[in-house]
Amino acid sequence: MSALNPKLPFLPGYQPSISSLSKKDHSKPHVFDVDQGIMICDKNKKYDTPFSPLGNLSQQMKVAKLSKDFDPRAGDFKKRDTASLPFSTMPAWVAYDRKVCRFYAFFRESVHANSVENYRIRRCVIFFYLDDNTVHIAETKTRNSGLPQGVFLKRDKQMLTDKVTGEDRVLTLNDLFIGNEIDMYCRTFRIVDCDGFTRKFYEANSKILPALKAPETYPTDPFEKSLERGNIHRTNFKKMKNALKDFMEARLGNPAISQTRDKQKFLDFDRKVLRFYSIWDDPKLYGERRPFIVHYFLADDTVEVLEVRQNNNGRDNYPAMMKRGKLPIKPHKACASVADIGARLPDDEFVTERMLRTGNSLNVFGRTLDLCAVDYFTFRYYKEVHGVEQNQSFPTEYESEIVPVLYPPPHNGFGTEEDSLSSFLYLVPKVPRKDFKKMMENDGQVIRYLSKFPEGKGSVQDVDRRFIITYFMTDDTVSIYEQFKRNSGFIGGKFMERCKIKNPKSDNYFQWTDFVPGNVLTINKFQFELVEPDTYTKNLVALLAQGKTGMRVARPGHVSLDNIVAKIKRWCHDKSKRLTQVFREIDVDNNDYIEFDEFNKFLKNRNFFELSEEEVSYLLAQFDTNNDRMINLKEFATAVSPDSL
Repeated sequence: MSALNPKLPFLPGYQPSISSLSKKDHSKPHVFDVDQGIMICDKNKKYDTPFSPLGNLSQQMKVAKLSKDFDPRAGDFKKRDTASLPFSTMPAWVAYDRKVCRFYAFFRESVHANSVENYRIRRCVIFFYLDDNTVHIAETKTRNSGLPQGVFLKRDKQMLTDKVTGEDRVLTLNDLFIGNEIDMYCRTFRIVDCDGFTRKFYEANSKILPALKAPETYPTDPFEKSLERGNIHRTNFKKMKNALKDFMEARLGNPAISQTRDKQKFLDFDRKVLRFYSIWDDPKLYGERRPFIVHYFLADDTVEVLEVRQNNNGRDNYPAMMKRGKLPIKPHKACASVADIGARLPDDEFVTERMLRTGNSLNVFGRTLDLCAVDYFTFRYYKEVHGVEQNQSFPTEYESEIVPVLYPPPHNGFGTEEDSLSSFLYLVPKVPRKDFKKMMENDGQVIRYLSKFPEGKGSVQDVDRRFIITYFMTDDTVSIYEQFKRNSGFIGGKFMERCKIKNPKSDNYFQWTDFVPGNVLTINKFQFELVEPDTYTKNLVALLAQGKTGMRVARPGHVSLDNIVAKIKRWCHDKSKRLTQVFREIDVDNNDYIEFDEFNKFLKNRNFFELSEEEVSYLLAQFDTNNDRMINLKEFATAVSPDSL
């Protein structure tokens, strides 16, 4: 048991020390406190024994022991009230946080197998971080240099060999000054300049750091000198060129003069082609004369021979007799071999533009083509460049047989003419295209006329018949409906389906200008005399006459629908019947709901004007409050109540 407390077992952790019992402050000693998110040193606390959070490593941490007059936090830098200790006793990673010295340097790089330069100057920037004595080297990027530039050396401590003692040591600020040369990774860096902060830092600590000299200039390498003189890539030592030499020089970045000439020729004559019309007279048995077109491309002096396709000639369609390429003058001497792969033959062994003349023949790998005529561009090119006039007219004896033109048959009356024409033009008929712009601009625009049969043309029974002709401006279609009339002997309704009809007088489809009061229109051999238009048509035609197309015209029904609703309410209250009896009269099928058809029939029987389906739907919505497209008794009673009038 414990000597101090006999109830506690004599085990580790149960034995309190006498010194801890007399100690009043049990706080853990530390160096820094946190104030507003920033670590500061509490100078008011005093400790009996010094404490370091780094342990034995604190002895290895460098301390900034510089002049008392220099403070890197002042000047151009933001002031930090982060420390209350003297600057000379702060750790270097705190005093020099984000403080970097920047030096400008260069090194020479050898260049081999190049007649223009034997070395190259590579410019770099050396960054020395004061907080941990690390070095980072970045190479300045030069535009269009073709060299991998950017980060040359990642941030790290660099080892140097002391030139005096020969021992390895870490690179410090004493090694970095203008005019000094530093050997790192088999390259010698010479410092030529530094930035303003680095120069001020060295001046403030001139007692322990070397003095900085005046800035030096970067040396000029041979490549830059040749650019200034303007004679780069212009030397010609009259040496013979071959394919292997051109290939090796191109790999080293020196394009051949012939390649430069070819590029310039491509830029000058791109998409400029000479066209010759030719005839091949096949000398074989049962041979015939076949027309060909010879294309000569001025951009790269290549030739292409195309066959003129003729219908029903019994041959498969092989349009290219010769693909685009160089046409040798003597094909048997220009055969390819393994030794000639990559080699370039002289230009005088291939056909050029000077050899092509109308009246001459052209040998295309054993086939002799007679050049007969040229197009207008080729005629003008030879006249302006070479001073030669070529023949533009094709010989009559070589002209092909004229194929008669097949005209489409007349329309048989089934479907539209566009559908019948697509069946004639294509093996697989295509759907005719619609004018969507016209459909969008004239959506909902219709012209409606009341019409009748002309007097004196027809039977006596047709005199009182009335028709409504509707012209739809979206697709120029026409529909005809006959009005219902009791005891007339004629069934009203749809008289003609909506379709496109041609006007026999103009042999064109009906337009809105054909609909004028008093005109007689012939539609499907029926003559209709236009009596009068509705109010909407009058307003629409007035706008169209002023050239205002695509305008929206308000329908007269939209203006007077509210009056119709009020009239229905007054009619219901003028009746001596109860609202339930009126509701039962309208509800024909007795399902306790007034549906659209029942409501439309009620409006027609009571002569509440002639309304379209759209207008009836609007009226139904005035009574229908729950938007179920039906009117129940409660909705009907609420709509026709005296308070709603």
